[in-house]
Parts: sequence; structure tokens; C-alpha cells
Amino acid sequence: MQRNFIVNLFFLLLLNFLIKPFWILGVDRGFQNAVGASDYGIYFALFNFTFLFYFFLDFGITNFNNKKIAQNNELVADYLPKLLTLKVVLGIIYFILTLGCAYLLNYDENQLRFLAILTFNQFLSSFIVYLRSNVSGLHYFKTDSLLSVLDRMLMISMCAALLLIPALKGYVTILTFAYTQTISLTITTIIAYAVVVKHTHGISIKWDSKFAVEILRKSFPYAILIMLMAFYNRIDSVLIERLLSNGKIQAGIYAQAFRLLDAVNMVAYLFSVLLLPMFAKQISQTEVVMNLAQFAFKITFALAIGVGLLASFHAHHIMELLYVDNVEESARVFSILMWCFLGTSTTYIFGTLLTANGSLRYLNFVALGGMALNLMLNYFLIPKLWATGSAIASVTTQIITAFMQMGIAYKLFNIRISRELIQPVVAYSVLSTLLFVALSYSTLFWVAQVAIATVIMIILLFICKMFSLTQIMEFSKTFSKTKNNSIND
Repeated sequence: MQRNFIVNLFFLLLLNFLIKPFWILGVDRGFQNAVGASDYGIYFALFNFTFLFYFFLDFGITNFNNKKIAQNNELVADYLPKLLTLKVVLGIIYFILTLGCAYLLNYDENQLRFLAILTFNQFLSSFIVYLRSNVSGLHYFKTDSLLSVLDRMLMISMCAALLLIPALKGYVTILTFAYTQTISLTITTIIAYAVVVKHTHGISIKWDSKFAVEILRKSFPYAILIMLMAFYNRIDSVLIERLLSNGKIQAGIYAQAFRLLDAVNMVAYLFSVLLLPMFAKQISQTEVVMNLAQFAFKITFALAIGVGLLASFHAHHIMELLYVDNVEESARVFSILMWCFLGTSTTYIFGTLLTANGSLRYLNFVALGGMALNLMLNYFLIPKLWATGSAIASVTTQIITAFMQMGIAYKLFNIRISRELIQPVVAYSVLSTLLFVALSYSTLFWVAQVAIATVIMIILLFICKMFSLTQIMEFSKTFSKTKNNSIND
């Protein structure tokens, strides 16, 4: 069973690392270069607008369903018709609320039509995630892994054809981009539905008010957390587009920088997926849990410092390599925005720990403060500094909220932040920064500078005692033991 889990986990990670970076850095980037910053900017702003009320689409249903079905496969026949009906009802509420708020914010008729398409796409995406929770709950892990990337594979195929076949160049518009997403999501939904039907011998629609209210009541704290975090993670481009006369172009510039942040955040997210069951299993063992959290923090911190320094010293080279227009502006935003990874990676560690501990009240408090801070900074900085101002607001919010979560975790577990954590982190940060400064004065090609910096920073990890090989082995053993216990349970 343990070997089966490891094989399936590797298969899932392999698919995601092959498909999603190719999507983010290949097709998505290619379409932005083709349609221009203005058209892509309005798409990016509206796409992020759909996330503001995304919590209505799920409301914790997916996690609830996955856990229950995994514990008892026979429940799928009872839960599926009830939850399908509830998902549709929540989807209708989400659709009305999203378009209603957009109308009140004076989006024009064309933007509302475009938003309706993107909102429908989000509904399909949420529906796929729910259907996949049944597939994984039934332990068809490879099928679930394939479904997790199927829509991206379909969209990559369609968009690549539009970008590469000369006869189809005339169809390369931002509206076509949204429609290809609709088509790929629809096909994936149908296939996921067929898979679930095959293993459940048919699906009927059934509304159970008592059942629905009970699920929504239990999931409410999680839904609030999702909503608050969505606001301060996704509202930047919305505010850029709304507050500036050249908002569409500035949102497009912001999107160019944000795309790479989105890509590296995937690494930190996978850490949280690995850590959640480990924290949950050992939550009563305070010292063990905090040692694990500190070890994971040091790894992601080291990666975040590298990402931040790379962006600060080589932003123009990277943006020039990826984009055709607005390179200078996007490089300025990129050099600041990538420091968000320091905040998001820390959140994925200590936010996951607080989630495993059931400390949702604290998480919601921090998220509410983060939303208020982000809105205030954006309203003050965007009119003065445009997209760069929003990048500053994002970095400030992400780092403050992340380290608030870290402080709360130490407080709740009654552990003081030790020299063993502070000294290696400070030493590594200072030496890595000096390394990039020294290399910037050399005549080496920038790629060679990055390669040299990477090798030396890996060596510095052990010189500064960020972690040791022994700790890495202990982490691997803890992970294997936790997963083995989870399977046996």
C-alpha cells in the first residue's frame, strides 16, 4: 500500500510539473504576447474577479466529500446526488453574486458578457474538482491525476494550434482564449462525470435541506477563510483595472510579472499538501511538530531568498526573454512582486500548521487584517505608482500576514523562537545577497551568474547550517511513516 501511494504521488507530481509550467510559461504567455497587454489585462482582471466569490462554489464540500468517501466507499451512492444538487444551487448563487457585484461596479456590457463566460468556466472547474474528490475517495488515484491535468492538456492543444498554424492566426483573440477554456473544461467535466457514473452505477438528483444546512454550517469557517484570502491574493489586478485610466494595460503588465510568481507558488503549495497529514498526525507532540515546521520553513525560505534575489538582479533579462512588449515596466513590477513568495511559502507552512491544529479563528483574524491592509495600500499606491504600487502592496501584505501566522503558531505551541532558527536564516540571507551583489559587478553572462549563484547558495545551505542531511532523512522517514499510518487507518 505504501509503495502504491508513493508511485501515485510521483505520478501526480510528474504530470503537474510537466503540464502546468508548460501552460503558464508557454501557451498562456504566448497568448498574452499575441493579443497584447491591454486585452490580456482585462481578461486577467476579470479572471481574478471571479475568485473573489469562489468560496460559494465549494464551501468546503470537496474536502468533506473526499474524507467521507475515502473512509467509506459505500457513502458515494448516498452523498453524490445530494452534493451534486447542492453544488448546482451554490453555482447559481455564485453566478448571480459575481455578475451582480460587477454590475454595481459599473463594468460595461461587453465586460459583463466576458465575465459571464469566465464565471461559467469557474463553475465547471469547481465541478471537476468535486467529481475528482469522488474518484480519489474511491482510491482511483491515477485516474484522478489524469483528470487533474486533462483540461490543461486540451487547452494547450487548442491554443498551440491557434498560435502555430498560420491559417488560424486570425482567431487569436482574448475571447477565443476564454472559449477554448470553456471547451476544455466542458470536455473534462463530461469525462469526469462519466468516470464517476461508471463506478457508482448511475446518478440521480436529490435535494436534502437538512443535509445541506449541516454541511454548510460545518464548512462555514473554512469558507470565510477562503473568501478573505482570495480578496487579498486576487484583488490587485481588479483594482488596477478599475482605478486607472490605463488600467487594462497596467493589469496586463502586472499579469506578466504575476505569471512567474504563480508558477513558483505551486512548489510551496505541494509542500503544504505533504505537511498537512504530517502535522495532523503529530499535532499533540509539540516539539516534533515545531521542529518539522522549522525545517520546512528553512527549505522554503532558502528557495524564496533565491527567487527574490534572482528577480531583483535579473528582472529585465527574464522579462526580455519571455515577453515582447512592456518589458521595462513589467521588469520593475517583477523585481518587487517575486518577494511575495517569501510570504506565500511561509503561509503554506505555518498556515497549514494552524489549520491542522484547528485554529481557524486565528487564521480568519489574520486574513481579515490582510484584506484590510491590502485594500488600503492598493487604494493609496495604485494611483501614484500604477502596477508597481500594487506589487508593493502585495509584498507588504503577504509578508506581514505570513509572519503573523508564524508568530501565532509559536505562541499557541508555547515555544520561543530560538537562535538555531534565527542565526542560520540571517547568515544565509546576508551571504546570498552579498553573492548576488558581487556577481553583478562581473562581466559574466547573466545566465552564468545565476548558475554560479545557485551552486554556491546550495553550499551555503550547509555552511550556514540551514539544515543537515540527517534532518532531510528524518523528514523522509516522518513522511513515509505518516502516510503508512494514514493508509492503515
